[in-house]
Parts: sequence; structure tokens; C-alpha cells
Amino acid sequence: MSLIRKIRRSKPAQKCTYNVLNWVMRKNADLQTLNCGLVPKSGFQVGEEYGENAISRLGLELYHYVAQQYPTYFSEKRLLEIGCGRGGGAAYIADRFQPKSVVGIDFSTQSIRLSKNRYKANNLSFEIGDASDLRFDNASFDFLLSIETSHMIQQKEKFFSEAFRITKPGGCFMYLDFIYAKPSSDHSIEKVELAIQQTDWHISRHIDLTESVLEALKTASPIREALIEKKCPRLLRNQFKEFCMTSQSNTYRAFVEGRTKYYFYVLKKPE
Repeated sequence: MSLIRKIRRSKPAQKCTYNVLNWVMRKNADLQTLNCGLVPKSGFQVGEEYGENAISRLGLELYHYVAQQYPTYFSEKRLLEIGCGRGGGAAYIADRFQPKSVVGIDFSTQSIRLSKNRYKANNLSFEIGDASDLRFDNASFDFLLSIETSHMIQQKEKFFSEAFRITKPGGCFMYLDFIYAKPSSDHSIEKVELAIQQTDWHISRHIDLTESVLEALKTASPIREALIEKKCPRLLRNQFKEFCMTSQSNTYRAFVEGRTKYYFYVLKKPE
């Protein structure tokens, strides 16, 4: 791997890209999510009333799929999304599934500012937060959600330990991310599962979503590339295409070649 590619894929570079991309796209009100998205095998569930932008709709389909695992679970429950991004997913769950409360946290001040300005609901709030140092009391939430956040976190044991601490006994942690097949990677399947096992989480379900996520990336790629070409400075376009996993990115090719998988873990905290 070239030095430039290593720098682009480093955690500081990824975080910087994330912040800059949010700022560049700050006026795109219809861009609600930045995750990989999902093309569900059972057909689309998210209606146009939740956004006309195809990228956002695909991203919200991923949230809907997660929430549907426990369709009656949310009533009177407190939810925390770790790494809420532009806030669209948290807002969707708050509106569609009507939990008692949804809190979205993100390290990016730009993301939280966008989320607060865009989404208003009595059961929804946003605040700046660190995924490895969650400033909530023990057993504060019934349900935790993290989508595509942990790959940028070095201390994965601390991440899962903190999530365990703030979850109520009997509660769930819905954890989704793309994970690398190469064992030597710092975000390999083996290292992620080891970090989970080092806490007392019970893996209730483990679902491979790679095929459905890759289909979403294929669908969204032309739209993402057009947005980047139109909105982003020329100097940063390649970096943004890599971050957004367009068809021109190394990450996209890794999905196609089987070097990267997309997994959904349902982690349960014992009663």
C-alpha cells in the first residue's frame, strides 16, 4: 500500500474527511444519512415521506431493518445512537417507532449542529459525545445502536465496555459495521469479536448483510459521485469518493472481492 493511501485510510484522515464532508454538504437538507445503505430482500419499507433523496432512503432502509428485528421493543424505551451522523436515522426511529426517547451522539460538532437544526421532536435530542467515553450513568438506556462507527475507534474493548456499562440489564446493543477479513487488520473479524467477548455481552444474532449493502452501494454510487463532483473541491474529490465508498474506491472493490464484509450483531446484556 502506498504512503498516500495509508495516510488517506488512517483514522485521523477519516475523521477529518467526515467533518469536511459534513461541512461541504451542510446545505443539502435532503441528505439525511451517510451510511452504506441497504437494499432489503423483502422489498423497500421506507416511504417517500421520509425523503426523496435515494441515498437517504437507502440509508434509512438500514435503520428500518435494524428496528424491525424487535418491532414491539421500542415502546416506552430509551435509545442511544452512538455516531448519529447527520441525524436522519435517529429522527426516523423516533418518528416511525415512537420510543420514549432517542439520543444521538457524535464527535463532530458540525454533525450535531446540523441534526439539531434539522430535526425537532419531543422524544429526540442530539449532543456531542465520544464513543469510547460515554458520559452517561450506568444502565441509562434500554437499547443502543451503532452504525459504521467502530472502524474509526482504536480502543474497541473500551468501546464495547462503555456500551455495556450504560445499557440496562436485559437491554440490547445493535452493532453494525463493515469489517475486514484480513486477520492482521486492526478492524478484523477476529479482533472485533474478541473485543465483544472481553465484555459480558451475549451475541444473540449475527447477520451477514454484505450482499444487500453492496447492492445499495452500487445503486447510490452514481448519485454520490455526481454530488462530489458538483459540491466538493477538486483536491478532495478522490478522498471523498473513498470515504463514501463509491464504485471508484478501494473499499468498494474490497466488498466486491470479499476482502470486506458487512456484519450486524445483536448483543444482549444479561438480566
